[in-house]
Amino acid sequence: MNTDETRGQIITFYSYKGGTGRSMALANIACILAEQQTVARGKGVLMIDWDLEAPGLHRYFGGRLATSRLGIESLDRKDAHNSMPGLIDLFYEFDKQVSSSSTDGSGTSEQAARDAIGRVKLSDFIISTTISGLSLLKAGRFTSQDPNEYSDRVNRFSWENLFKKSPHLMRVFAETLAKQYAYVLIDSRTGVTDISGITTMLLPEKLVVVFTPNLQSLKGGLELVRRATDYRKESVDLRPLTVFPLVSRVEANEPELRHDWRLGTFEHEGYQPEFEKILSEVYGEKIKLNNYFDELQIQHIPRYAYGEEVAVLIEKTADKFSLRRSYQSFAMKLVQAQAPWEGEIEEGTTVDRAEGVIEKLRKSFQPVISLFGGPERTIAVALMLALAAAYVYYTFSQTQRHQASNQNLQLQLKETQLQNADLKKQVDDLQDPIKGILTQNKQTIDQLTQQLQDASKARDDATKDAQAQRDALALANQQITQANQQRDRASAALKTAQTTLTTTQSDRDDAQKSYQDALSKYTASQKEIRSLQARLAGCSRTAP
Repeated sequence: MNTDETRGQIITFYSYKGGTGRSMALANIACILAEQQTVARGKGVLMIDWDLEAPGLHRYFGGRLATSRLGIESLDRKDAHNSMPGLIDLFYEFDKQVSSSSTDGSGTSEQAARDAIGRVKLSDFIISTTISGLSLLKAGRFTSQDPNEYSDRVNRFSWENLFKKSPHLMRVFAETLAKQYAYVLIDSRTGVTDISGITTMLLPEKLVVVFTPNLQSLKGGLELVRRATDYRKESVDLRPLTVFPLVSRVEANEPELRHDWRLGTFEHEGYQPEFEKILSEVYGEKIKLNNYFDELQIQHIPRYAYGEEVAVLIEKTADKFSLRRSYQSFAMKLVQAQAPWEGEIEEGTTVDRAEGVIEKLRKSFQPVISLFGGPERTIAVALMLALAAAYVYYTFSQTQRHQASNQNLQLQLKETQLQNADLKKQVDDLQDPIKGILTQNKQTIDQLTQQLQDASKARDDATKDAQAQRDALALANQQITQANQQRDRASAALKTAQTTLTTTQSDRDDAQKSYQDALSKYTASQKEIRSLQARLAGCSRTAP
């Protein structure tokens, strides 16, 4: 059981080529470990999609991702999680924090890395699932408005520059995650890249190399193992890096090919001796993987070639023909064993040791035996053989005890599996009530969501009406302003007309006065003319 003080495990799943079932293996094993954590009330499991160039881990959980909208936790069935930030967005934020602390020259210290990570709220980038104890940090934000935004952000980000600015950031990030989760499972990039180097060399303490039985997948995986272990040996990271090979998509209907690709032929080496060889070189001891590969192979089942399904959530049984059983066996080996070769008994150990002991005794007794002859020589030889036989018996007894211990462990494992099966049955019995509760909750959530949508629509309509009224009021104000301007112009014109009228009337009065004066003068002139005419007429009558 993982307590809050217990450090979790960082485990990377790597494959040199695509199409090996790496992401599928991670998704299934994550669900198995989440079930275990739920029973143990542990800290849970976090999956990280670090395959930034070809992200897809989130598709295995498309209907099981939970998003929080308007404070309501709901199942996400409309890809709303696409708009949520992910790993690349998190590291852009880390880079921003590191850059802000680099101005004083202390950005490269370990404490600066801790401070930079501490200023970022990791929970804003992690999506919970409806599977108890299981969360996901997806690759990044995917927006339909700009499909190229995600790829542009990935291509622009410089992992090398970030590492130069903060050499301790990755290790501190791994420590932070290990404190918060019991298991952190990283889905790594294929091939040999900066990202695959980070996920296989810097972050994990266990490295799962997923491969299919072909030379491209096998040789590339072996080369990565050598590179990762060589780097870890030379680094200041004191954590061990343990490699767990996982052969995948094994065709059960081809027993001859299955044998040849595992153990090898004249044409090519088998994957078992290849991994035994490289692991022996890396860890400095003779390693055998007979029992390991006897028990741990992921078989090919055609159904799972279509879509993204999680077998452990679908299959109802855990018999030896099921993928659930295969993933369960590997998951238990992965988290419980310190190394994949634990429990292996090297073939020929007893015989080799016995032969070595006999040879040593022969050399030791040779000077003494040469001093004797006849019966004494025979007794000395018999004594040597007796000592050798005693050592062989002792070694054989030790081997038998080890085998008995392994058998007891196997029995305990079977009992644990039976207990897990019983627990699973209990969980299955609870599924219908839980589904009913989830259905009821979903209906309530749907109703609340509909109410929110209706309220949002009413709010939008009211906003539109208010805007229309504001527009009409603005138009009316504009018309009033124009009318006022026209009124002012009319008033000015009226004043001008009144002034003109007054002037005109004054001119008229002056004209009338002048007319009256002229008329008076004209009347007076007429009178004078008539008077003169009368006088003239009088003069004419009086003239001789």
